[in-house]
Amino acid sequence: MTPLRPDTLGGRQHVLTRTVVDETQKPNLRGFKIYIGDFVAPEDAGNDPQDLGADPPVDTSPSSPPYLNGFGYVDPMWFAHGLDGETDMGGSYDLVTGSPVTGTVAWVCPAEWRAGMQEMALFPAIAETGATLADDKIIVCCQRHEPANGNVRVYWPVYATAYP
Repeated sequence: MTPLRPDTLGGRQHVLTRTVVDETQKPNLRGFKIYIGDFVAPEDAGNDPQDLGADPPVDTSPSSPPYLNGFGYVDPMWFAHGLDGETDMGGSYDLVTGSPVTGTVAWVCPAEWRAGMQEMALFPAIAETGATLADDKIIVCCQRHEPANGNVRVYWPVYATAYP
């Protein structure tokens, strides 16, 4: 049986050129965000952290790892595959409520995100050390990722300084 269109060198070149053009025109998009927190189905009460009315909506999923050892969030913590091949992260830990202890595991990164996650990340935090604002300090915390088991440990303060 003969093909309707003979396979020629020019035809192959056209298909290859079209494929390359299609690939270069694809948008570079970051992977979807995975929020940290206990997953509860959307129809159940007590989702944490779920705010479907927010812009963009915040929602946990079955892949969301739970917080451990008393950790929680101020702004919901999330991670996603980044454009550079590493794992992007965002959000703010709550280092006061729930009495989390420095150096303990805050959450465990799922296996499919471990490879591209940076092992150390420093971030600033404000720690209340007294009843007045003058006693507050800006501290530098460290988030340490252990690739072998996925544990994400948070250490604070790494460095502290008073501010006016």
